[in-house]
Amino acid sequence: MFRYDANVSEKLRGLEVQGSDIWISGDYIVSSIAVSGGGKKPTEKHYYLSNDKINYMSVGHIAGELVNNPILCCQDKLLRVLNGDEMLYSVALAAPASVITYMDKDMYIYGCSDGSIGLVQLGREKGAGKWAVPTRSKSAVTAIRVCDFSSVRPQFPKIEQKGQPSDLVVGRDDGSLELYRLRGAEELPAESSGSSSTKESITGLDVGPIRDPSIDLGFEPWG
Repeated sequence: MFRYDANVSEKLRGLEVQGSDIWISGDYIVSSIAVSGGGKKPTEKHYYLSNDKINYMSVGHIAGELVNNPILCCQDKLLRVLNGDEMLYSVALAAPASVITYMDKDMYIYGCSDGSIGLVQLGREKGAGKWAVPTRSKSAVTAIRVCDFSSVRPQFPKIEQKGQPSDLVVGRDDGSLELYRLRGAEELPAESSGSSSTKESITGLDVGPIRDPSIDLGFEPWG
């Protein structure tokens, strides 16, 4: 157990943990913290000030399999990929991204404030959009999760996993929850194959068996 007082004046809105490193984000700042253990005080490794508001932060292996790179969804319609204290590159989108999640290999799926969803390829030196599609709902995408519901036990994508996930769960600000079938990086996703509503804004979601892995698959949204 430890306590760390971040040297930032903004309200913290994002947190990611990879091994002994922690990333925190506010409206404009990203800071990475190294936790050494053994009673040593955590230390700040990197600090980045964004040119525009950060809507969401994730961390992925972009510049190398052992390299952790923050991915910032920013209000100016840019995805910013960081490497240490610097921006490695940016990718322009059609709308401000509000959330992003890992899909497979170097592919990431994102959701936007205008309700659209898209796929972007984040390579070691540059990124490129693969597809972006509007959806029936114009409510902002606030949570997104990739999973393969075709297996007995739901499979979640990992950096080392080479299998192609096949389902996309999308949560929205208006409380709606949608399920899409993915058809690969070069094809657009199928129309929503199911939907529900929580009657409250969805701020996060997870998926998995809720009773017996061979019987039930369920969503667990919360607002």
